[in-house]
Amino acid sequence: MIERIAASTRDIGHFFLSFRRQAIWSVFVMNFVSSISVAMPQYGSLWMAKSGIDVQTISYFSLVSAVGWFAVLYSIALDTLKLPILHGRLGQRRSWALVSSLISLAGVVLISQSDPKESVLALFWATILATLGGRMLFFAMRGYVIEMLRGDDIGPGNTFYALAFWVSRIVVSTVVLLSVDQVGFSNAILLGAGMIAAGACVILFLPKPPHQKARKALAADEAANDPAEDGRGRRTWSYLAAAARRVINQNLLPPLMALLRRKGIWLFIIFFTVEGLSDAILSNILTPFYVSKLHFSVREIYIGDLTGYAAIIAGTFLGAYAFQRFSLYGALMLISILVGITNINFIILNELGHNLAYYLWTVAAERATLGMNVVVFAIYYTRVIDKEFAATQIALLLIPTSLIAVLIGPVSGAIVSRFDYDTLFLISMVFIIPAIVSLMAVRAKAPEIFGVNDDANTPDKVDVANSVATVRV
Repeated sequence: MIERIAASTRDIGHFFLSFRRQAIWSVFVMNFVSSISVAMPQYGSLWMAKSGIDVQTISYFSLVSAVGWFAVLYSIALDTLKLPILHGRLGQRRSWALVSSLISLAGVVLISQSDPKESVLALFWATILATLGGRMLFFAMRGYVIEMLRGDDIGPGNTFYALAFWVSRIVVSTVVLLSVDQVGFSNAILLGAGMIAAGACVILFLPKPPHQKARKALAADEAANDPAEDGRGRRTWSYLAAAARRVINQNLLPPLMALLRRKGIWLFIIFFTVEGLSDAILSNILTPFYVSKLHFSVREIYIGDLTGYAAIIAGTFLGAYAFQRFSLYGALMLISILVGITNINFIILNELGHNLAYYLWTVAAERATLGMNVVVFAIYYTRVIDKEFAATQIALLLIPTSLIAVLIGPVSGAIVSRFDYDTLFLISMVFIIPAIVSLMAVRAKAPEIFGVNDDANTPDKVDVANSVATVRV
């Protein structure tokens, strides 16, 4: 027993010492910077709830998720388009990460100047810009991570990658929420914008990833016959059509077809989408539920945030254990069941009213389940994503979830306005049933997706630390 404890202690020590390696601390810093941009747009909803904006109006902010519909387009740019000047100095991933940070910074600054009492529409458009920048930075960062981590760096690198996400959330929550009472929402959000600006500066000094496999250049004869000009040096519509076909044939179809050739991918996309319905139903409703319905203060929301982030970190390790103990299929089934069970807490909290202790328990249970979810889905992502098409393929996999989030948000607000919160919580629990059924169908129709009869990719042989990554934005 003593020898096993000593061995475990040595392994943990070696794991944390791996942070000294360039690839690993670079991944940690890049995701820390990215996660700040991803987190900031959410404070617009809290500002609206505190300003007395009705839940139906707040629910329409789920339309911001429509930015995800265009993820394939800007992810193609992130994978292939070389930015003038910046590409030569920073490389493909860092140059786009810098530009994305600046877009996010502009959006967050506009959010800080858009008081919802004066114009909800201005806040809406500012949130779209900030969300676009955050999502672009997420895909640029994810591609950077996939290119940076090689060999022995993959396991600890992905673990520090996930921890960077939640550590950054704790920092942002602390800076913004604790300053609201002193300086107001506008100035508190500006502080978050300052952190994004600092992160953009940090990106300039991160190392370049290993050389990415170059795409084939256009042949000389194709360039000669390219209908780029009409004989007088002017661009023509035929040129634009040819350029569009080139983008589709070279930049969209290769990653799409490579993804669709994965065994069982369609069934797994169905499960992933249905399983995400529960989150989509509640995503834009919980803030007004806590603030407007139960009247929790900003400071109490902050305490809940800290509790939730700690629970997520604990959930990542619980998810890793579940994966190791039950395999990929067993871990996914367990998580699906837990999502339904933890949603019962919202109904109980609604009956109790303003009860801080049960609020913290509700947040902790829901967030721990999310942490487990992140880990197990990251395992699958790591196995099916091609390094060359990383940003584009992740965007393709997330399109159904983005579509659902946009469509279901306003419906959630209408259900609360027409009935009550309990009805919405019950509906979110019901969606877990088709998720479990679809997961069983995946197991029956495509066992290869879980590594069954595939020794080279059997999940039980994968380093557990490699599973820890963030796949939901």
